[in-house]
Amino acid sequence: MTNGIIFHIYCLVVILSLLVIYFSKPRIRSVETKFYLALIFTNILGLILHISTYYTIKYSDVVPILNTLVTKSYLVYVTLWYIIFILYVVRMTSGEKTFRKIFACSIIIMIFATIYIFNSKIYAYNEDI
Repeated sequence: MTNGIIFHIYCLVVILSLLVIYFSKPRIRSVETKFYLALIFTNILGLILHISTYYTIKYSDVVPILNTLVTKSYLVYVTLWYIIFILYVVRMTSGEKTFRKIFACSIIIMIFATIYIFNSKIYAYNEDI
């Protein structure tokens, strides 16, 4: 299991390096680059949440509230990342009117998904950690 966590730490280093390179170069200001930045920042947040989920599940008997909060936050992150990615694809492939409709729908979906996730129970299975 530690190899999986080390892989995520390496991924975090690579993503942070990519971000440093991105901000060190001049770039075009466009909607696409804003979506790219949103994807990168949510990815960093997701890696941090994923790494902390490993430790909160490992010590879930000590701090069960923290385990639940971090795990549910990770699920919200996954939903948010998918929605941002879908919006990015829709923005690249369709017109402004379609994008606005899908954007409004995605906000509603994100709100309902967040409410559903935080009102659901989480069961942790940590036999071999």
